[in-house]
Amino acid sequence: MQSANFLEMKYFQFKKAYTLYYATEYDLQKAADLLKAKFTTASITIGNSKYDRQAKVNRTAIIRDILLSCRSETIKQYFAKYDEITRFFMTTLGL
Repeated sequence: MQSANFLEMKYFQFKKAYTLYYATEYDLQKAADLLKAKFTTASITIGNSKYDRQAKVNRTAIIRDILLSCRSETIKQYFAKYDEITRFFMTTLGL
């Protein structure tokens, strides 16, 4: 299973899990597929994948120059009609 792009493996005691690190997402996916085939009862997940990060970026909106008098609930209600909001925060810059 070790390829030229395999970087390292760590064991996390508190999670009771191994974490594999690869240089490319392609090799990581190949290793995960191989492990899933060999160890059918094990839980194999890919964390922090490029696909997951890109999906999050594709659903991110940054709105700037909102009046300070606008309440966060007003802004949330406006965007909630388009889809579920899973994470929302407002920051104030330049005061």
